[in-house]
Amino acid sequence: MQEIKKIYSNEDTRIRQRLTNIERPVVAATKKFNLKKIIIIIVVVLFFIILLAGLFWIFNQNKNYASKNWQAVFLSDGQIYFGKIIKEDKQNLILENIYYLKDQGSLQQGSNNLNKVGQDVSLIKLGTELHGPQDQMRINQCHILFIEELKDNSKIVNAIKDYTTK
Repeated sequence: MQEIKKIYSNEDTRIRQRLTNIERPVVAATKKFNLKKIIIIIVVVLFFIILLAGLFWIFNQNKNYASKNWQAVFLSDGQIYFGKIIKEDKQNLILENIYYLKDQGSLQQGSNNLNKVGQDVSLIKLGTELHGPQDQMRINQCHILFIEELKDNSKIVNAIKDYTTK
């Protein structure tokens, strides 16, 4: 019986040796994180975030005008306002020193027409109306068709100069 035990024990040791010699799959060792690479990635990402934020700010900031020229603002309802743009953003345009054209036939008696620009049209200073508006207007951008710079020798600018010198 001892011989049988010896055989089995010898066999057991052989099996154990074979099992220990079998190559087991090695789990990939976790790489040591490289601190330099992580810092470089963070710096590059932050650089691009700051760059994009700067570009967004530049393109979305308000436009302030310091123009000495007069502008004509043409609206979608056919009205034209003449004045000086002092500020513009994505939603509104602010116009000051405002004048507009009025049909001579539709002028009320006692209204303050400045000069006859054409045969049937007069230039009116904003603020002379019954409701007495201030001489500043905020115009919604979606109603503006286009804006033109006026020449110093245009009939409108000459009429405005004549009015302001009176």
